Amino acid sequence: MVIIESVIYSGRRHELGRQKPEKPMDFSSHDTRGYQTVSAAAGYDEWSKFYDATVSEQLDLPLLEKSLSLKSATFRDALDLGCGTGRIGCWLKQRLIENIDGIDLSERMLEQASRKGCYRALKLADMLFSGLPSTSYDLIINSMAVEHVEDLEVYYAESSRLLKADGLLVTIGFHQYFLLNGIPTHFDRRDGSQVAIRNYIHLFSDHFTAATANDFTLAEVEEAVVDRSWIAERPAWRRYVNKPVSYMLVWRKIATPGTSISKEA
Repeated sequence: MVIIESVIYSGRRHELGRQKPEKPMDFSSHDTRGYQTVSAAAGYDEWSKFYDATVSEQLDLPLLEKSLSLKSATFRDALDLGCGTGRIGCWLKQRLIENIDGIDLSERMLEQASRKGCYRALKLADMLFSGLPSTSYDLIINSMAVEHVEDLEVYYAESSRLLKADGLLVTIGFHQYFLLNGIPTHFDRRDGSQVAIRNYIHLFSDHFTAATANDFTLAEVEEAVVDRSWIAERPAWRRYVNKPVSYMLVWRKIATPGTSISKEA
């Protein structure tokens, strides 16, 4: 049985004990479309009913299938961080992972995820302040959500807190190429109007700085480009052929002194 829990935050942030990196680039200075922009919670609530029908699985699933780190390891406890409608949770379930939890800040997206029946538990919460127990997971996947995160330091700190030593964090995002060329995460409303969800632009160096400051080492980097399979599915994307559309960063949590690595299957 899937139980959707909610958590309310007092606004207290992680005490990171280190200097904050510079703020991410402001997407508005690159915006070429001028769509109405809404928050992630509001945007994904509205998008939830037709999200699966409008978002291509080629953004993330081929990258996951390609990962040697995922193929070469066995995982028992996985967290779908920013789980949305549950696509990634069901991909994990097909790979016989025993325990899969999901967290998202959109209640409507969680309702869609719950219907798929792929999760042990679902939680309504900000993924940056999950309220979940520390060192609970040996795999965390965050797909197509990190571009809505303003502070990467907090994202990597929370992921590190939740992971067991030697666990993997897989971060998949909308490629900076599109954001830097003024194209945000967006969708068409039923009335034909277009709305964007607030984006932040993070370079790979921003990810590296924030991740390595929180006990991660980089295991893999992959990028997906718009290719023939994309064009077959979405002919209007022909003008973007051979352009990078998404990326995957696979991080391994370093075992800090005094931390033992679990060998459980």
